[in-house]
Amino acid sequence: LTADRRGTFGPHARRLTSLAAVCVTFDSATVPSVLAHDGWRFVELDSGVDAATGHAVRKPKPGLKATARGARLVLNTTRGGVGQSVRLGFLRTYSSTAVAQARCAAPCRCKPTNLTAHTPQNVSTTQFESIERGVSTPSARETCTLEVELLTEGQEFKMVSMHVY
Repeated sequence: LTADRRGTFGPHARRLTSLAAVCVTFDSATVPSVLAHDGWRFVELDSGVDAATGHAVRKPKPGLKATARGARLVLNTTRGGVGQSVRLGFLRTYSSTAVAQARCAAPCRCKPTNLTAHTPQNVSTTQFESIERGVSTPSARETCTLEVELLTEGQEFKMVSMHVY
């Protein structure tokens, strides 16, 4: 992401408000739905295990990572109409106990939702969490944002995708 901590709107970016549904993967340093990212960094390669040998390797696993308490990611969830729903994709793994909270910023409303990276199984998978009661905005002209803030310190939390529908 850019040095000014804002998402870069490249030449291929489209206004989310004109689409019926949006699926955003955080697989590029220029994701138009990322409005700000204080304490988050883009990663393309991440640690993994080679299935054939069992050895640790670097694999293509793009996403946005944070480890510091208070790291804040601001996402544009605006889409035409009201009564939107949002699902966030994040990494669940046995090796992290990180917890982040997703919450809407005015004028939008939703119930704050905790996202827990830890799973007791010895696996790493993408977990999708729906934001309860979806996201609503009083006017289609206003930007609806979702903030994801890391609540824990020193453990990795990784955002992988976002669905707005």
